Amino acid sequence: MVGLPDWAMREYYDVSATSTLAKATAEDRIAMLRAMLADRVKLAAHFEKREQPVYDPAVAPAPDAMPTVFIAIREQLGLELKSSRAELDTLVIDHLERPTEN
Repeated sequence: MVGLPDWAMREYYDVSATSTLAKATAEDRIAMLRAMLADRVKLAAHFEKREQPVYDPAVAPAPDAMPTVFIAIREQLGLELKSSRAELDTLVIDHLERPTEN
């Protein structure tokens, strides 16, 4: 995710919502959440492909003595994680406002 204002990483809000749908599907809930966010915080966002850092698994050489998650993956799975870059779907925040009180 990119474009999120700094305040949005520090401030937290409780959300209470109700629906008139008796049996809302996952798609219904997503649509309702998007509509609420667009209305309450004027969220505008889109997805695009962006090059991001990733880890590619590869067959590992002999283990080191330093205990890390990388060593655990090597010892338990026989793999190592190599730093790389790949095109990933990235959520881009175009606009976001602080919510107003009810």
